[in-house]
Amino acid sequence: MFGPLDENLQPRNTTWIQTVNLLIVDNPVDTGFSVVENSSLIPSTVEEISADLITMLIVFFDEHSFFRDIPFYIFGQSYGGKMAAALTYYLHQAISTGDLQCNFRGTGIGNGMVSGPDILVTLAPMLYQMSQIDDVQFGMVNETAWSAYREAEEGNWTAFQTMRNKLLSNVFGLSNFLLNPYNILLVDGSWSIYGRNITELMNGPIREKLGIIPEEKVWDQDWLRIKYSLSDHDQPVWHLVDAVLKSSDIDVVVYQGQLDILCNTAGALRWLSKLTWVGKDGFDKAERKMLNNPFTDVAEMFVKSHCRVQELALPTRVQSSFRSEMLSTNEAVSAELREAEAVHQTRSSRCLQKAAPTTPCIGRELLSFRQV
Repeated sequence: MFGPLDENLQPRNTTWIQTVNLLIVDNPVDTGFSVVENSSLIPSTVEEISADLITMLIVFFDEHSFFRDIPFYIFGQSYGGKMAAALTYYLHQAISTGDLQCNFRGTGIGNGMVSGPDILVTLAPMLYQMSQIDDVQFGMVNETAWSAYREAEEGNWTAFQTMRNKLLSNVFGLSNFLLNPYNILLVDGSWSIYGRNITELMNGPIREKLGIIPEEKVWDQDWLRIKYSLSDHDQPVWHLVDAVLKSSDIDVVVYQGQLDILCNTAGALRWLSKLTWVGKDGFDKAERKMLNNPFTDVAEMFVKSHCRVQELALPTRVQSSFRSEMLSTNEAVSAELREAEAVHQTRSSRCLQKAAPTTPCIGRELLSFRQV
């Protein structure tokens, strides 16, 4: 998705490194190739996870001070989306207090587990509308989800997590159907998003290429032991996004794939509706637009945005295309910004030619909101 090679070690023509510097972090600690001295250092809350990341970033920017002035963006997907939301808040605090210096500009939350309860109560309608459950199963799933939601409202998070885990276990095994949690159209029993044995890949050529992994450390996908040891695993962090929008000019982009079950789009729309920042009304009233792939002219996603009239460029194909559309329709944009955009598009076109996708992406929802 990000790096220069895919899971088969073949060149990826949409790699982000064609246009940006990329720093990928194995997080929380003890996942992937990251190492802890003892198990007591494994975080138990998203705040502790953020603290570890802040410590890492302080060291990184101290040792590579050149990057302090370069625009810095955070991206996280699934549970990483929740971590991205929390890190955005705590990084903004660290910068405000002078503990860290960097040019923090924005955050991307992809299919994020930002609010477990909001995602859970949208599960039954999604499964029913996609013909994955019948009327009886809908009643069971919906009733259990709302019972868990009420436990969450009362602060009974242990009860919520128990009910959620049992419900998901039942959902992905209903009538012997083994739904793929990342793609509701697949009934293959797979919980992997990769086309090959990723553990073999990571512990083989990738480990050898890195050359710095301790001998005793083995890469594995068993991050669930970390995930479910978190005391606040399902607790919402949308209020942290809200606080950032209220107190800063940091850009926030929420992007969703429509086929994800575990972190579905309806759940994201529920927590987005709870935001109270000053631009919320403008965002709600903003026009929802279709965005076409510039190479195939095939519709790839819908876009909704409420933005500042400032420099908004993100050096990726999607953001560049989206920004061009916004500039052509926003009468408040100054002539100076239009001129800057022309320069940006000229500079970006060479990268876009190299980054043309081999197949179009389908069905995404891109929601962008920025403080006025």
